[in-house]
Amino acid sequence: MGNAKRLHILHLLTVGEVSVTVLADEVGLSQSSTSQHLAILREHGLVQTRRAAQTIYYSLQSDTARTMLDTLADIFGSRRHSPGERVRAGQLTK
Repeated sequence: MGNAKRLHILHLLTVGEVSVTVLADEVGLSQSSTSQHLAILREHGLVQTRRAAQTIYYSLQSDTARTMLDTLADIFGSRRHSPGERVRAGQLTK
């Protein structure tokens, strides 16, 4: 979690299952780069996958990961947002 993009991905997953396409758009990376970050998170047991046809969906692997992210959000004053909303300079915008 020493990478801001991976932390952002994890934060987005606190709202539920999200596709790679949406995650890539939200974090501002290519799908390939996003998939590489997700592979690292999966290797560390933080996320899990589900395939539906050609789309791969990611979600948090455990309640422990969710609790950790909720605690970080409380500490840093962040709030959950649904995919499709972007975080810019600490504020939510559509």
